[in-house]
Amino acid sequence: MRAMFRAVAVAMLLIVAAQGVSAAEKLRLKGIRGTDDRKLERTQKFPWSAIGRVNVRGRGVGFCTGTLIAPSTVLTAAHCFWNKRTRRWANPSSIDYLAAYSLSRYLAHSKVKSYRLSDPDLPNLAAIKKDLRKDWAILELEKPVGDKVGFLPMIALKGTEIAQAGYSKDKPHVLTVNETCSITGRRDPMLHHDCDATFGDSGSPILVRDGDKIGVGALNVAVGSRNGKSVGIAILLPKGAVK
Repeated sequence: MRAMFRAVAVAMLLIVAAQGVSAAEKLRLKGIRGTDDRKLERTQKFPWSAIGRVNVRGRGVGFCTGTLIAPSTVLTAAHCFWNKRTRRWANPSSIDYLAAYSLSRYLAHSKVKSYRLSDPDLPNLAAIKKDLRKDWAILELEKPVGDKVGFLPMIALKGTEIAQAGYSKDKPHVLTVNETCSITGRRDPMLHHDCDATFGDSGSPILVRDGDKIGVGALNVAVGSRNGKSVGIAILLPKGAVK
């Protein structure tokens, strides 16, 4: 078990790349294993409406996935905000959230007022690569768009059955959903899963159910490898992370 999670330290972060993807590149996308089980979700209905694109201007990359967990609060991955060109964290004014983005349309938009990294002293991207437990961030939006499109609460992840939804690199303009996938390894706060998630899915929610309620159980942050096969990596947020 310990050896399995040692791979986390050297996992390749799913940092979003340019939006165009060639056919050959699709074949090389890490995180898509075996049969591609992703389904296109165009309805923009709840709960999918609570998931959107986090667009970051001026970082040479483009976007990650983010989830509304309160009317004006979005959960996503911290590494999305590192600007490789300037070697600084992105200014909040350069970040937009598009709720239920689909084919260049969206149900709601807001600029980001501020964001909080997992560690206020996080120096750079290298620090996240060394410790993926720190790869989460909380955005505070200027507008409470969750009042319009809905939001998903944080729910304790108790079993192994999960779902995942995000904006993949090879399908950047439509939400893709893994309706049924599983936790394949767990050593809190680190998780391994078998959802088909790749570049662009960074910051996407690991969805769980509690009775009739659906919510966010963990955060998808990276893809690693185990025994020569790719494995999805997600993290549980520490207590008190969401205020």
